Amino acid sequence: QVLRMRENLRVSPQNPAVIIAHRDELLQQPYERLISIDDMLPIGIERAARRAAPGSEVIIASVQSIGRKNGRLADITPGLIIVDEAHHAAARSYHNALEKLGAFGPDGPLLIGVTATPHRADKQAIVGHEQSVFQEIVYRYGVEDAIDDGWLCAIRGYRVRTASSLDGVTRVAGDFNQQELASVLDDNARTHIASERGRDIAAGRSTIVFCASVAHAEHTAEQWAAETGAPAYMVSGETPSEERRARLLAFRNTPGAVLCNVDIASEGFDHPPTRCVVMLRPTQSWVRYMQSVGRGLRIWPDKADCIVLDVVDNCKRHKLVNVASILDLPPAIDLEGRTLKE
Repeated sequence: QVLRMRENLRVSPQNPAVIIAHRDELLQQPYERLISIDDMLPIGIERAARRAAPGSEVIIASVQSIGRKNGRLADITPGLIIVDEAHHAAARSYHNALEKLGAFGPDGPLLIGVTATPHRADKQAIVGHEQSVFQEIVYRYGVEDAIDDGWLCAIRGYRVRTASSLDGVTRVAGDFNQQELASVLDDNARTHIASERGRDIAAGRSTIVFCASVAHAEHTAEQWAAETGAPAYMVSGETPSEERRARLLAFRNTPGAVLCNVDIASEGFDHPPTRCVVMLRPTQSWVRYMQSVGRGLRIWPDKADCIVLDVVDNCKRHKLVNVASILDLPPAIDLEGRTLKE
């Protein structure tokens, strides 16, 4: 789409297309995809020590680098701006970056936001209001439609019940208190139930496990590998960048490997061979849940479905989001290995 639009909008080195994202992986992936389509396209990355070369026709920029006062790219006039994971665009850093790029002026460039989850936990509007970043939603495409049309694979759901209780965990900003939640979830017996179930129904599948804290992810990776024999890797925001890249590469290059992560493989992480997602971190946030489960729904040769394991604890005080919620089915429904369609 970027390549088509640059022609229609007369994007050029004098008026480049600017793609804005907030994390390393979200910067590198569009770069690799665009180069794979047109290896002669002049693309620059603007992030930390990296600077986009003069004459770049597409600039992929970190919002942290360009969203500061007196930050970078203040001297360019873009022909197109694309905001990835656009539900973040209500943040001040995005406003600063977009204002600097002229997005809010009467003759500003076309501004497009893309996201699978056009909602925010804080209920702040990103579209349609006077102070919103975007004027209107011009295209919607739901998960059910995408599965029916063959753009996403089928979802096959299982519930994994544990003896842990979430009733003592408080709620913060639309979801569980992270620290309190981690103290309940980081339990060997609970992890054993999940890894045993994963081994029984998803052995040999590339698997992403969502955890609640760094310690939880570390302990889960160690226990999962010991109990299932599958190679398991742990990544979090605290993992040094080079080490994180190495572990993610190892996961991608090892069939049947397991990636235990904390908020790294949710937004924008792209590994289509993933065939199982384990929600070891329960959530009340539909956005967080869909971002997580979505990592396993990309199509891939010979991939018929993605197994989603909802690890369900005792919870009377809180309403949890699970695989049944995707189609607004009652949350107590156990798919028992059936697809959502079934």
